[in-house]
Amino acid sequence: MAYTPPAPTSDCDACNAPGFYLNAAALYLNSAASDSDYDGDWDFGARVGVGFERPDGLFYEIEGFWYEGEGDDSSDPFVQYDSEIYAIDFLIGDNLHCGEACLDLAFGLRYASFELTGTRNEPDPQTPPPGFNGTRTLADFDGWGPTVQLEGTRSLGGPWSLYGELQQSILFGDIKVDEKISRERDALAFVTEIAGGVQYDLAAMMGGVSGAHVRLGGEGQYWVIDGNDFGLYGAALSVGFTF
Repeated sequence: MAYTPPAPTSDCDACNAPGFYLNAAALYLNSAASDSDYDGDWDFGARVGVGFERPDGLFYEIEGFWYEGEGDDSSDPFVQYDSEIYAIDFLIGDNLHCGEACLDLAFGLRYASFELTGTRNEPDPQTPPPGFNGTRTLADFDGWGPTVQLEGTRSLGGPWSLYGELQQSILFGDIKVDEKISRERDALAFVTEIAGGVQYDLAAMMGGVSGAHVRLGGEGQYWVIDGNDFGLYGAALSVGFTF
């Protein structure tokens, strides 16, 4: 009989405290679009997540993201753009501690809503007017699809750590576009999100509150919806703890 070596012992165990947890982030983001005349403004957004982690590291989480922003048209002073994005993730994942790194691997389902409108308001339009006056929907998308998330922290010693996040979503839904006549059609969207920065452990300062931490870093998002490219980039300040 052939010899079968024993399975190697894994050095990856759960590194977060079990129980319910809460994460909340304030975001300060600018926007960019594939339209070369689009000039985004800085606006605030938010992200909140709640979940439960078992002692073996398996966790369940619901996370929501919200952003509303504005932009201008560099070629037309009478045009203003408005964007509105919502996303909700339903995740199941595993928390692993391998050496000095702590990893969260998760997958699940995302619902997202994306709307971009343009408004032109010229006080004294010529006759005939040189452009469209009023509000036009450039893209109005709603969809569902799978999402995969990878998050990691690396201790620097003491209360300091580095963190990084990567998430990819593929969404299937409908998009409405105002052209000569408003119409709705099936659409496909790809969403890539990347974030990173520094984390400070607050447990010692907060009477031993489990998992308490604050993060400061940068974030970028890239939305590709039926040929419409839209991006967000900026800073994120977040807190989290287990209760």
